[in-house]
Formats: sequence, structure tokens, C-alpha cells
Amino acid sequence: MNKPVGYFTTVKDKHAPRSVMQLLAGFSGRVYPVGRLDANSAGLLLFSNDGDFTYRLTHPKHQTPKTYRAVVRGEVSAFAAADLASGVVLEDGMTAPARVEFVEYQEEQNVTVVDITIHEGRNRQVRRMFASVGYPVLALTRIQIGPITLKGIAPGTWRKLRPQEVADLNLSAVPSSVSRPQCPIEEDIPAQQELREVTSRPARVKAAVVKPATKTPAKVPIDKIRAEAAELAALLGRDEKPDADEAPLAARRPKRRRDPITGRKSG
Repeated sequence: MNKPVGYFTTVKDKHAPRSVMQLLAGFSGRVYPVGRLDANSAGLLLFSNDGDFTYRLTHPKHQTPKTYRAVVRGEVSAFAAADLASGVVLEDGMTAPARVEFVEYQEEQNVTVVDITIHEGRNRQVRRMFASVGYPVLALTRIQIGPITLKGIAPGTWRKLRPQEVADLNLSAVPSSVSRPQCPIEEDIPAQQELREVTSRPARVKAAVVKPATKTPAKVPIDKIRAEAAELAALLGRDEKPDADEAPLAARRPKRRRDPITGRKSG
């Protein structure tokens, strides 16, 4: 089906004014949409009654390519295209690598037409990817799912898939063990390898008290101290003798001197 804008991808929803099931008028079988397409988006939408087929086309691990043609505001730079191609970080995680192809830049309207191929199916993913690099999406159309394109399908109409197309769709769903891209690691850089080894070890944290650095006084030999004390005593006119307060009482008594005239001792 080539879904027009304004139709909701739902089988039965009382809140949806228009459902894609209304566009299947004349089809008697019971089918349901394979994946989703926003009401504000147009383009290719598959229907099926095979649960395994739907799972292969919608689960991210099978990496079924889906191509969208986006009309965005502004002239998309090569740097922004490189970011989209390598993956951008969204609220629900990093996106897988995508293929980005410029179609044209319309200078008068200041819009860029870009084809982007992704392998995931998150809610409003393409719109959020372009918004993350600064280019809001004005119009979005899914033009291809695997090998199936919109060629020959007018808006609001549908056709049945041929058996070979169903087989080709199954072949386009390539299983992958990795659903999210990982950051590249340069194994040839020793510093990064050493950092990974250190950070992979269990952390052992011990409490420690950091004391301010103090300068330890140098030790002075006791002989030098005694020599300096003796030198100081000599300068003061005294020998290294006990202080008067510490000397015995008899040592502190003044000597009695004889008077040279009378011959008597004084003192």
C-alpha cells in the first residue's frame, strides 16, 4: 500500500479518525499492518497474515532495510550527513549506522531532499534523527522496504505481493547478533588498552587521612651543643659551673679578707 498522509496505522482504534484498513476496501481476507508508519508520514506499508513473516521484517535483529525520502528545512551539511550515517544519540539510545544519500537542495524553498536507509523501527526515528542534527523534517515518505518499492502504486491504493517478492523480502531480513552499534575501540593504542585493564579491575577504596606536610628539624650532635654552650659561657665571663642558686651554701659564702692595716679579717 502507498499510505497517504492523515491515515493511522491501526487495525481498530476508536480514537483514530481514519485507519489504513479503510483503504483495503474490496479485500476479503484478514490482514494486519507489518510495522508502523506515522499518520503524518506517507509511503510504503506492507500487510500480512503471517506472524513469522511479520516478525522477520519488524524485529531489529533481522536488519530489514527501510528507505525514507525526507524533505528537511535548510541545507544539510556533510558533517550532519556523516553523523546520521555513523549513528546519533536519541532519548532511547544510539541509532545503528544508516545510509544517507543527497537527492537535491532547493535553494528557493531552502529545503534539502535526502534519502536515508535504516534497519530499525523506533517510534518517529527518522524525524528524531534529523532533529538531533538540527534539520527538522517537513515531509517524510517511505519509498522502499527491502527490495519492494513504491513504483506503480498510486497514493491510497494497494496491490498484492508476488511470490518472488515475498521470497526476496525474507532474504533481505539478515539476522544479526548485534542490534546496537558499539563505540570503536582502537586495540593498537597501548594507553587505551592499559586504561581498560585498570578500569576493569574491582575498585578497592581505603579511607586515608592526609596530614599537612611539616618540615622535620635537623638533628644537632650533642658535642656541638656543648661546645656552643661553653663558648657562650666564656663570652659572658663565666665558666661552665653550676648556677649560684644551685651551688652549695658554703660555696656561696664570700671569703674573709685580712685588712692590710689592722691585720684583722673582714667579712
